[in-house]
Amino acid sequence: MEKFSEDFMTMLEDHRFFVRDDLLDKTDLNILYQEALRRHNLKFFEPAKIGRGANQQREINVRGDWTSWIEEDEPNKSIQKYLQIIGELTDQINKTFFAGLKRFECHFSFYPAGTYYKKHVDQFQGHTARQLSCILYLNLDYKKEDGGELVIYSPLDTKKELIRVPPLGGRFVCFLTKDLHHEVLLCQKDRFALTGWVRND
Repeated sequence: MEKFSEDFMTMLEDHRFFVRDDLLDKTDLNILYQEALRRHNLKFFEPAKIGRGANQQREINVRGDWTSWIEEDEPNKSIQKYLQIIGELTDQINKTFFAGLKRFECHFSFYPAGTYYKKHVDQFQGHTARQLSCILYLNLDYKKEDGGELVIYSPLDTKKELIRVPPLGGRFVCFLTKDLHHEVLLCQKDRFALTGWVRND
């Protein structure tokens, strides 16, 4: 049985995104959340920057998140389960759309309370390898007043919202990377997630 049905493929084709809340069970989600906290306590997170290569710089007024990258040989079984699921998603998209997707890169993301990420796209200028953006939210005790919603905008009008997604723990968001501006609204509480991109290189 395929993890991602034709309905999800249709949503991706018609709307350029889909959202689902049943990707992992609470046990795995809690393990992932605890791993994020462990990395945070051990100071494994690094401040995220904008730009590429030598032009990278920290711009706290643009993005305030921190990242901790995941290696392919990561021993955490729940991380491996998530990577396997993304592999299944990649296979299904390739089967459906002949997309030529090849690999997945992923990191834990941490937004301290009081931070945000202004409107942006996930592709660097002149570099189009990132084809699919994937986010799995980890805060199982999320409440509406905690903020930190993801807002995705229309590729035809970057002022028009397509969807506003509360970062409910266990929620998975998948959207086409190209031309989709999005932002993370102000977080009122520390916010953890797994954020990654399926690439065609």
